[in-house]
Amino acid sequence: MTTPNNSNYDYNPFDPNPSYQQGNQPSARPSFEQPQFDSQFAQPQYGQPQQFANVPAQQPQPMYAAYNAAGLPSQPKNKIVAAVLAFFLGSFGVHNFYLGYNSKAIAQLSISVIGLITAIIFIGFIMLMITGIWAFVEFIMILLGAGQYNRDAHGVPLI
Repeated sequence: MTTPNNSNYDYNPFDPNPSYQQGNQPSARPSFEQPQFDSQFAQPQYGQPQQFANVPAQQPQPMYAAYNAAGLPSQPKNKIVAAVLAFFLGSFGVHNFYLGYNSKAIAQLSISVIGLITAIIFIGFIMLMITGIWAFVEFIMILLGAGQYNRDAHGVPLI
């Protein structure tokens, strides 16, 4: 392909050193030399660690790199707080809300509320017993760090 203003010039879009700039004569063979860089922006040689000017050192990341729904880093939850919530308010799933297990907490809360409403016809007492045993088992699991209760729902270890 030739350019309209210079019929002797062959255009090569893959040429790393184009010679179509003003004052340069086109060469018969493309040059494969490395372009000259300013010393401030020169790339390091292979095998050497990269050092850049004006770039702060990377800060170490915490071992829990989980993020909450707002996109902020999740803070670790306290195991003792979760255990106390499970012991006193476990039938209502408050400890699961605290740890982020919302679906499990909603199930416990709904079973407890339905149990309280239907306690008049005695079927509610069975539901309340079920959630009470469920909460006590989770209380023991939180204290022991067993199952999924060694971490919260975001994967952050309990402290």
